[in-house]
Amino acid sequence: MNKEYRIVTCCNRIPTEPYYVLPQYFSSLKGEEPIVLTEEFGGRWGGLASKPKWLYKAIVEKYIDTPYILFTDCWDLLFAVKPEAVFKMYMKLTDGNSILISTEKNCFPDTLKKEFDEVAYAVSKAVGEPIEYKYINSGFIIGKTSDILKCLEAMDLPNLPDDHFDGEKNIHPNDQFEWQKIWATLDTVDFYLDYDQMFSATLHETTPDQLDFTGDMIKLKSTDTFPLTWHMNGNGKTSGCREAILKHLNLL
Repeated sequence: MNKEYRIVTCCNRIPTEPYYVLPQYFSSLKGEEPIVLTEEFGGRWGGLASKPKWLYKAIVEKYIDTPYILFTDCWDLLFAVKPEAVFKMYMKLTDGNSILISTEKNCFPDTLKKEFDEVAYAVSKAVGEPIEYKYINSGFIIGKTSDILKCLEAMDLPNLPDDHFDGEKNIHPNDQFEWQKIWATLDTVDFYLDYDQMFSATLHETTPDQLDFTGDMIKLKSTDTFPLTWHMNGNGKTSGCREAILKHLNLL
C-alpha cells in the first residue's frame, strides 16, 4: 500500500442505474485499495453535502493517515492508468504544494461564473490559447491532507445543511459550490485548476467523435491531451462516451 497517498471516495449505496460504472471504477484501480466512506462510517447520507462532511470526519478521526489524498467520485469515473502514475504526475507538476482540482465546461452552480471567467481569461491571454474547461468540478481532487483539511474547515460544515424542504421547494446543497467558494476566498491554500484535462476529463457535453481512440491512451481532441481519468459527469453518461471508453480500457 502506498504510504504517501490514499484514494478516498464516498459511496452511500450501490447504484442500479445502468449508466453508472461503479464496478468498473474499482477494476480500473488495478488492485489499489481505496478508502470507501459509507453510511456505516459517516452516518445518514444527506445528499452531496455529505461528501465534504464525511471526508472531514475521516481526516480528523485519522481514518486517513497519509500525507496526501486523491479524492474522487466513484459512480461515474474511471482511471485510465494506475493511480500511482496519477500521483507521480501530480507531484511532478505541482511539487505536491497545490490542491489540483478538475474543471468542466459548465459552471454549476453559476453563482461564481464571472470570477471563473475572469481568471480563465487571464490565463488564456498569458498562454495564448483559449480555455474551454473553466469551472471547478469536485469529482477529482488531489492535495495534501493538511491543505484539504484547511478547505473543509473553512466550509463551516456544521452549518452546511443536508438536502431538505424549505416549506416551498426542495433544497439540495452541492459540495461543488463549497469547493468553488473556497477557491474564490481561501488565500492560505494554492489551487491548480486542471484546465487542460490532463488529470481528469469531464465529459458533460462531449460526444465520442471528440475523442481519439487510435492510440494506447484516449486523447481528448480539444485539449490535445491524454487524460489520466475519465469522468462521465452530466450527460457524459449517456452520450456514447461511456461505452467507447469502457471498451478501450478493457473494462466491459
